[in-house]
Amino acid sequence: MLGLIPALFILGTGGDMSGLALLAALVGLAIVTGVLRVIAWQRHTYEFTGGRIVERSGIISRSERALEVERIQQVDVERTLLDRVVGTCELRLETAADSGDSELRLRVVSVE
Repeated sequence: MLGLIPALFILGTGGDMSGLALLAALVGLAIVTGVLRVIAWQRHTYEFTGGRIVERSGIISRSERALEVERIQQVDVERTLLDRVVGTCELRLETAADSGDSELRLRVVSVE
């Protein structure tokens, strides 16, 4: 979104309407992208049900992944500057699975 600010100055200096049409298209694309990301974020959930952590995600095609709590071998907590400001963190849970899916990332988890 901030990348559009220089475009405003560059496109606003000319007198033709093609620059404004391009700017309108860029703003529209940025809005659509932002809306889709918000919807995807809202459709990404985690649920702790007794001995399992279930991750569900997807807008059109939904996927579900379960991780058995007793198989967790390592828990890493990562906090970026933005995470510290808003009070969230990312948890990385690693298991002893034989497959390549041995890690689950829980993003935007409240620190409390």
